[in-house]
Amino acid sequence: MIQRKSVSDSIVDSIIEDIQNKKLSPGDKLPTEAEMAEEYGVSRISIREALRSLSAVGLVVTRHGEGSFINEYNPDILASTLRSISLLDDTPVLEMIQLRKIMETEAARLCAENATKEELDMVQFYLKERERYCKGEASSENIKKKYEMDKMFHLSIAKGSHNEIFIKFIETIHASIDIHQRESSKNDEQIDKATYFHQEIMSALLDHDKEKAGRMMYEHLANVEKNFRQFHDVN
Repeated sequence: MIQRKSVSDSIVDSIIEDIQNKKLSPGDKLPTEAEMAEEYGVSRISIREALRSLSAVGLVVTRHGEGSFINEYNPDILASTLRSISLLDDTPVLEMIQLRKIMETEAARLCAENATKEELDMVQFYLKERERYCKGEASSENIKKKYEMDKMFHLSIAKGSHNEIFIKFIETIHASIDIHQRESSKNDEQIDKATYFHQEIMSALLDHDKEKAGRMMYEHLANVEKNFRQFHDVN
């Protein structure tokens, strides 16, 4: 079943795209919640959720009595913020998984457009290595290697995007919430689903099909989110 983006995810996408395209720059003030709700044709609740997600990774800062602003991008602050959040309860971790959907979907699209043959070879290498460890015995070392190859598969796609913000974000968020995601993706059915999505993403990248690459990445991470919700009993 095709997973649909939430309204707030779509708004986050739009704001990130405006930052990428230099329509929004550090220090720029965003419209009020009411103005943004009218502009996007959505509720103020959806706008608030989008701003909260952007604030969580340091892309937007909200100042009481002043409004919301595009933040100065600082990779070290981003890394520190995400690591701190990951030590909290399951809700902030869930929100970071939701941000993965947004960031890694666009990274996959850009990778399909921008990656060199050598970069795609590395993505494929990590895909095959993960599958090799999945088929091996269920030793603690093999399980550790499988998750490492899974992480490197995603990071190599980010590097193929040639977008430094995506690369830093995805590196940091994987390091921050890795242990939380491992616990919720251990059974064979979930492993097989991840393998299917990885293969479909790889196929799209090799075909330079950015629409399919983005769609399959989004569906893959929507499934990760679903597993996390079920495992941790988060609504």
